[in-house]
Amino acid sequence: MICESGGRSAQATAFLLANGWQDVTNVMGGTLAWERAGLPVRYGPPEPGEGDLPG
Repeated sequence: MICESGGRSAQATAFLLANGWQDVTNVMGGTLAWERAGLPVRYGPPEPGEGDLPG
């Protein structure tokens, strides 16, 4: 899970874990920390099919 600063995604992660999900991870610090760490960030609309889940 990821959100801008990590708080909402931490809550969502805790909810999912409490409700039986097992393979859930929160990105601590969110996209702000991700970007500060120099990790890749792409802006703009998604490309066709980008982000689609396998079906």
